[in-house]
Amino acid sequence: MYKQSRFNTVIKIGDNIFIYNSFTKAYMKVGSEQILPEIVNSINLENIQIAQYQSIIDNGFIVDESKDEISELKYIFTKNYFSENTLSIALMPSMACNFSCPYCFEGPYRDSEVNPMYFPILKRYAMKNFKYYNHVDVNMFGGEPLLFFEEMLDYLNYVAKLSQEFKFKYSCSIITNGSLLTCKVMNALVAHHCNSMQITLDGCKRTHDKTRCFHNGQPSFDLLVNKINNVVGPFLEQSEINFALRFNLLNNDIDEVKKSLLLFEHKYREHISVFFRNVYDTSCFEGNNRNSENDYVELLDYAKSLGYKIMYNQYFARSCEACSDTNFGYITSDLSFWKCLNAKDCHEEFGKVGQILEDGTIKFEAKKLFHWYRVANCFENEKCLNCSQIADCLGGCIAYCSANGTRKCSNFNLTSLPFLHK
Repeated sequence: MYKQSRFNTVIKIGDNIFIYNSFTKAYMKVGSEQILPEIVNSINLENIQIAQYQSIIDNGFIVDESKDEISELKYIFTKNYFSENTLSIALMPSMACNFSCPYCFEGPYRDSEVNPMYFPILKRYAMKNFKYYNHVDVNMFGGEPLLFFEEMLDYLNYVAKLSQEFKFKYSCSIITNGSLLTCKVMNALVAHHCNSMQITLDGCKRTHDKTRCFHNGQPSFDLLVNKINNVVGPFLEQSEINFALRFNLLNNDIDEVKKSLLLFEHKYREHISVFFRNVYDTSCFEGNNRNSENDYVELLDYAKSLGYKIMYNQYFARSCEACSDTNFGYITSDLSFWKCLNAKDCHEEFGKVGQILEDGTIKFEAKKLFHWYRVANCFENEKCLNCSQIADCLGGCIAYCSANGTRKCSNFNLTSLPFLHK
């Protein structure tokens, strides 16, 4: 016999009613909210092969009566959390940046310098540790990582040599403001198996040039549009780069944001994943944002109609990339190992979990690692266990919960709605 999945959510989008399953990420358009319970009550072992029911079963809307869905999800979460197959490190040699975005949490550290021993010690760390993994991903982060491109490239060359010697695979990824991208940079990224790149626009030209400008006040919107169309775009057709174009919303007119989506060449849109996020308050920025959930729905629909891909949470059974054990971390300029850097000043007591020593060994703080896992593991929280979205958000932001002692529920339109456009 069968039962309705505990991960089903009934959602109304415009005039349509859908049932969404957060475990399988499947949507089903229905005529009313009652149709699924009616099907569950009518189905039995004799008519299980009927096509209309088989599709519902295959997509996880109804499951075997004996299936313990929460235990299965918890098993996958735990297995992923403690996986030792892949190491992913985000390099932060400095928080220096050539932009002056007022909302950036790194603003107070914008003039920081690179530790001259940063990359030499990281090479020792690589020599000692990378050989124990099947795959290593080096994420170039910042600040603006392309301010230190030559140093980054030298490090990637070193990792490439280690990968040949110790027979592990490697890749790189980058989050950049895009202003310093050149064909030389793109060629180097492709050569080092770049699998992910992200650039951000602040809505539209009018708002972007106010908040995402250079130190001297010069605007950057037109420059970035040109870089994406003429520098990044040609490489997307011939490489495996997953290019994410993020749109920050801060009291934006949605029609103006739509006009921004029209600026990118049609032939590249199928290679561009877009997503939209409200600018959130940080330790150095506080603002009132009137952009609503309905704006996300409208923009996602419009972007899809233009031929763009829609970005969705790629961390299955994880709340974010930091939802893992010692195989993910940000390495800051002082060579400390962090699980999360948002609101850095607020949670050093739990975000900073280790230190890379001069000889390349890494010393972790077991107490902090256990704390991070305890907070990341939402399966002891009654509210989470009773929520149909648990397979998408996994209890929400770990850093927020650590800092505030409570879980912040994720917005359906941010975590789940993008899967409708998958």
